[in-house]
Amino acid sequence: MQKAGRMSDTLSGNLTYFLEGVVFIKNEVKQEQTFPKILVLTHGFFGSELIKSAELVIGKMENTEFIPLTSDISVTAYQEKVFSRLTQLNENDIVLVDLLGGTPSNTVALFSKQKKIPAIAGLNLSIFISCAINRQEKRGEELVQAVLKEAGNSIQQIKL
Repeated sequence: MQKAGRMSDTLSGNLTYFLEGVVFIKNEVKQEQTFPKILVLTHGFFGSELIKSAELVIGKMENTEFIPLTSDISVTAYQEKVFSRLTQLNENDIVLVDLLGGTPSNTVALFSKQKKIPAIAGLNLSIFISCAINRQEKRGEELVQAVLKEAGNSIQQIKL
């Protein structure tokens, strides 16, 4: 005869409890952890290629998207597109831009007058990967600070 205990049915997400041959099933809803979204804003398709490169290093990127500024879109149309996406983000999410003072960062700065969304300029692959990894445990301003702390180590002279 089996002793008291429990076993998990990973297919259904139910926990099965058994006691002296009697089985009790408890439906347990597992809440999937969602990571903060990363919105990448860059000149051209740098953001798209950055995401692809990061996936080579750390695997598939979830909750990540980019909006490129290309020569075939006006600044006003780009701002409208970015503003539309930023309204869907919250203070736990993060925006990464390529160049401080460029149109993508200026667009985020302009929008931040309406709603505070954490943002970092000076994007490179190391910073992007740091953000993707740190967002597993950190959110919003705490995520920004963790990425900025690691950013200083992302640029080093290679000494031969």
